[in-house]
Amino acid sequence: MAGLKPEPLGSFRPLAQSEEEERAFDYVKFRENPKPTGVVGAVAHIVKGALGGGILGGHVAYMKAGAFIALPLHIAFGFYLGFSLYLLVDSAQILYRRTRVPTMSYPDVGEASMACFPNPKISRWSKAFRYTIDFIICLDLFGSCACYQLIIAKSIKQLVENTQQTAIEGAKGYPDLRVYLAMIIIPVILICLITHLQWLAPFSILANFVIVIALGVAVYYAFENNPKFENLRGDQWGI
Repeated sequence: MAGLKPEPLGSFRPLAQSEEEERAFDYVKFRENPKPTGVVGAVAHIVKGALGGGILGGHVAYMKAGAFIALPLHIAFGFYLGFSLYLLVDSAQILYRRTRVPTMSYPDVGEASMACFPNPKISRWSKAFRYTIDFIICLDLFGSCACYQLIIAKSIKQLVENTQQTAIEGAKGYPDLRVYLAMIIIPVILICLITHLQWLAPFSILANFVIVIALGVAVYYAFENNPKFENLRGDQWGI
């Protein structure tokens, strides 16, 4: 057991024949991570990935659904998200020991889970499953997540023009939305070129602080302008 050696990345096949053999392989010992993230950075990434900028629109969701429906659903989905992350990490750690591959990416975990399935009719589709995961991730990042660039550009435009209007055309004397989109291209590309999570940790920590401040401001103005819950209707705000 002490002489167990790691397998190269991509060798996703079940090598451990028992739980004892699985526990005997210390995948952390064989990892080569020159730039570890650290506990604070890892927590910041998890929080940032779970919250996101969409949380700033949570008040609209509560107003649409109602407090008695939105609050329990909010709590339920929070537990669901946390439990899903736990299952992902726990499954990955099992696969590390079972395949003796010390580190895997998200698509690697999907491919390894299929490759280790005992039924060969299913395990032969492991590569196809991996490519499906890659396609869904690309669809998410280049599709829905692309809206964040629009949110950033619109927010800058509203701040510069001191207005809440989000028209593509700019106000008199101000550029339109396309100019603000072009302005943020270079910073966004530079951030996307960062390959190590350790270097991204400061951005995640800063983003979490910004979200907390924005939530505090939103809650403050909500109670300042609407101290009571009576006679609140969405059509009053054009929603």
